[in-house]
Amino acid sequence: MTDKSLKNKKISKMKDKLKEKKVVNVITSDSFNNLNIGYVPITDDENSKGRILEVTLWDILKGDPSQHQYKIIFQIDNVTDTKAKTVIKRYK
Repeated sequence: MTDKSLKNKKISKMKDKLKEKKVVNVITSDSFNNLNIGYVPITDDENSKGRILEVTLWDILKGDPSQHQYKIIFQIDNVTDTKAKTVIKRYK
């Protein structure tokens, strides 16, 4: 095989992996009024449980710029259809 055909084969495998994934909305816990904090590509609902997202408090509240220093770490707890519910794991 030539180098060109090998590259085409690698690209086609990469595209297949991306097609298998679905994008879900990541929703905060009830204490933050179920706000959308981002989108995450996942392949399987069960494997996405436990995934960690780090967000600043300003990203959630969109108010005071001094809130950039506070980081909240969320963990995906439950995935249904296109929504992933989270729980607060910790904050810095």
